[in-house]
This record gives sequence, structure tokens and C-alpha cells, in this order.
Amino acid sequence: METNYDLKPILSEKNRILGPKAYVAMWWGDAVMVGSFMLGSSLIPPFGELNLTQALIGLVLANILAALLFALNGRVGWKHGIPMVVQLRSSFGPVGAKIPSLMRAIPALFWYGVQSWLGAQALNQIFMDIFEFNNVWVWFFGFQALQIYLSAKGIKSIKWIEVVGSVVIMLGVVYLIFLFLSTFGFEVTETANVEGSWGIPFWLAISVLIGQFSALLLNVSDYTRYFPRKASTKTFIGSHVVGIVPPMILLPIVGILGAAAVGIWNPVEWIFLRFRGKKHV
Repeated sequence: METNYDLKPILSEKNRILGPKAYVAMWWGDAVMVGSFMLGSSLIPPFGELNLTQALIGLVLANILAALLFALNGRVGWKHGIPMVVQLRSSFGPVGAKIPSLMRAIPALFWYGVQSWLGAQALNQIFMDIFEFNNVWVWFFGFQALQIYLSAKGIKSIKWIEVVGSVVIMLGVVYLIFLFLSTFGFEVTETANVEGSWGIPFWLAISVLIGQFSALLLNVSDYTRYFPRKASTKTFIGSHVVGIVPPMILLPIVGILGAAAVGIWNPVEWIFLRFRGKKHV
């Protein structure tokens, strides 16, 4: 019988290449997704019913809960070095595990396509304004080719692109927040004065914010199996909190600020809006 080495447990410490720092950086890189901007904008007027204080509290609570859920479900992968598809066998058996694995793969394909398309649109917008080059399909297929290449190279290439990318991305996000507040600070302050709601809209927001992680919550063992087994439980849980909570607060804040000031969740649009000196209608 042929052996699938990707499914074998990772027991050797030398193959557990995602130490706490690299693991945190990997989550910081993974956190950058268009959905974060969209969800942030959906919390406050004109798209949602919360004020800024309620939106920020909701973000903190939801992401702390999500980090703890990641640590809880990922503990099996950390301790035993097994991926998600093997972990599922404890509940569904070797044959039955194929069904939830397929159910996890289908939305991943759609999410991959949506993210690639939106990323391609952002790149096309940038190059169209700077170099007057307008062809979104070039960026769409180029974006996919780069992702496929990095994935084919394995976890080591993914580790280093995430480590380097996380620093650049987080600095960029902080700059976006500063840029936005310095430009539209007054409009944002006005939104903070709305009454908002601590009732159903608040708890629905928390549910939606946790729900965005639903797919990753299933296969988190694919990550944690590379986390050093010799690390303490405190370090393991802390790496999830530090890796998930800060970026998943900062990115939705960008969407919140966009919705509060100009009614635009997409940062690419309002950056060009600012530099062109146009007023959103």
C-alpha cells in the first residue's frame, strides 16, 4: 500500500519549523483578507447599527474568543503532529472523514477565487493610476500563479513569505489608519456619537466576526502540527492570541473608518479618492 507522507504525524522537533515568533507572523500574514475590511464596515452606520465604541469592544471580544477556539481545536495537531484530515477520523472514521474534508475544500476554492479576484482588482487599480496599464486578467492569473508556486514549495516557503510579508503589511495597515484619521478625522468623530445598540445587533456582530474564521477553525491542526511540541501550553495559547487579535482588530478598523467617513469599505478606493481630491457622493 502506498504511503502518503503528508498525512504522517510530525514528531521530530527539527521539522516543527513554526516557532512562536514565526507562528505569530504567519497569522499576521494570513489575517490580511478583504473580508476583514468588509466586516469592519458592516458594524457601523451606514451599513451597521453599532457606534465606534461598541464596534471596537465587539472586535476585541470576538477575536479573543476565536483565538481560544483555535488553540482548543489545534491542540491535537500540536501534541500529535497530525493534519486536519487525520484528526477528523476520530469522529468520522477513515472513510467518513472524506466528506467533511470535501466540505472544507469547496468553500476554500471559492474563497481563493474571490480573494484572488479582489487582489487583482486592487493591483490593477494601482497600475492603472500610476502607469495607465489596465488589464485585470493579467493580475488575476499572475496572482494565482504566484500563490500556486509558493504552495507547491511547501511550508518552508510559506513560512518565510508570511514572516516578511507580515511586517510590511502591518506597517502598511498602521499607515492607512493614520492617513485616514488625518484626512477624515472629523467625519469619524461624528459617527462615534450615534447611540448604537448593545442588544441583538451587538451579539450578531460578534457571531459574524467569529464566523469568518469558521473554515480555518476546522483545519487549524494543519498549522499547529508545525508548532514546537516542547513549548508550554501558555506559549501555545499566547501565540494564538498575539497572532490573531492585533491584526484582526487593525484590519476591520480600516473598514470601520472608511464606512464612518465616506461610506467606502475598500481602502484602495478611498486612498485614490484622497490623492485625487475627489469627494465621495
